[in-house]
Amino acid sequence: MIDEAVALIAEQGIHGFSIAEASRRVGVTSAAPYRHFSDRDELVAAATQGYASLLLDGTWGTGDDAVEAAVSRASAAAAALAAGWPR
Repeated sequence: MIDEAVALIAEQGIHGFSIAEASRRVGVTSAAPYRHFSDRDELVAAATQGYASLLLDGTWGTGDDAVEAAVSRASAAAAALAAGWPR
């Protein structure tokens, strides 16, 4: 779910992200994520935190294509999040 949240934020921006769409894409009911996250913002925060840790723990630049693709998606999601952040 977290990976899909990052992908959706990168694709559609923070305002376009919905738990219902993320749920549909991973094949669970739209209620399922609420067993793990209290609301949309908590899922977005978990996605941001999870991928930020990849940057901070030195896994970027290891030559692992999957890791680098995940970090690239996270970077795009972070940019989308920042662009939609209330000012």
